[in-house]
Amino acid sequence: MLLFLLVAGPAQAETDTADLSDETLLLRVWNETAPHSDWFAQSFRTAVPMTRLRPALKELKTTYGPAEQVSKSTQSRNFALSTATHDVAIRLFRSGNGRITGFEIKDIQQTGTLKDLLKKLPRFAEQSSYLLTKNGEIVASHAPSEKLAVGSAFKLFVLDALAMKVEAGELEWSSVLTLNKLHKSLPSGTLHTWPDGHHVTIETAAALMISISGNTATDLLMSQLPLAQLEKISEQVPFLTTRQFFQLKASDEEASEYLSGGLSEKRRILAELGGRHAPDPGDVNNGYQPGLEWYAAAPSLCKVIAKVDHLPVFKINSGQAKPADWKTIAFKGGSETGVLNLTYHLTAHDGTKWCFVATWNSPEALDENAILAVSSGILNRIARTSE
Repeated sequence: MLLFLLVAGPAQAETDTADLSDETLLLRVWNETAPHSDWFAQSFRTAVPMTRLRPALKELKTTYGPAEQVSKSTQSRNFALSTATHDVAIRLFRSGNGRITGFEIKDIQQTGTLKDLLKKLPRFAEQSSYLLTKNGEIVASHAPSEKLAVGSAFKLFVLDALAMKVEAGELEWSSVLTLNKLHKSLPSGTLHTWPDGHHVTIETAAALMISISGNTATDLLMSQLPLAQLEKISEQVPFLTTRQFFQLKASDEEASEYLSGGLSEKRRILAELGGRHAPDPGDVNNGYQPGLEWYAAAPSLCKVIAKVDHLPVFKINSGQAKPADWKTIAFKGGSETGVLNLTYHLTAHDGTKWCFVATWNSPEALDENAILAVSSGILNRIARTSE
């Protein structure tokens, strides 16, 4: 999420680093203004030069504060570092002579009570919404009925429509689809790099759509679904493919016509885009443009993810939720510059069901690291409540 450095290498010359405990070494690495290069193995410094490492570590200290304590976790090589405001989970690897060969920031959580953390969520953007429910009852919320841009979280509606088709016997998870050039969108995902004519099962495409938010996988699946069904269950009219989204973002003229036009005009423009390839990534305007997005209110996202949370596609990517804390985890997020959504449906080991949805929209880039630190803290507090 924030920093991942893991490099294995041969043993180094003996240094006094070997005399330092893991906890002491981590305190020094975090707190030193300029960490010593000889604390790190040569292989590490080759892959991550000190000119890159020192600014990254300085940013961590500046953002989250100096380390006050480091303690060992139950898992091997895992440690808990605490600042005045955050808890940081770190994994550390050292060579036989004590030099660092691997350093991984696994998670950063804002400290505080659940109530305090929830209060922080609206502060990250002028337009924001969140909803936390327990067994369907509202625990806390902020502007939950406001429809905000949710990015790739719209793919939950595609999954729901797909599951209904399968349940009706009109499709099977093992059904094979054929990829062609008009399905191909832009990243995220990798399916756009696959050759035309390649065969993909619906189950595989759905797994790619949810686990890595594959855009081409999404458009391939949407080609099998009635547009009217997607518009009905999502209340998003018209309902864009990801390729149409990028096509509009790549043309100021067409985007302006689309945004100013009525529904029939919008549908005409989208139909004309249907025969064109995805644009060059460099031509796509970066940043949130109101109206060129997928919109949903928090209760709608809670409802749809609760319907599909049993599907195996959610076993691949659990977001920030820790699998050990929950019986089941269903997660889908969405983002572009100025847009961030987090949608979770969680079943505790005692059967309690939680839904947590939070969305932010801003004309400027969001502080995603700060947001994710708060949301991670919220998920941790919910998990402890369910124990």
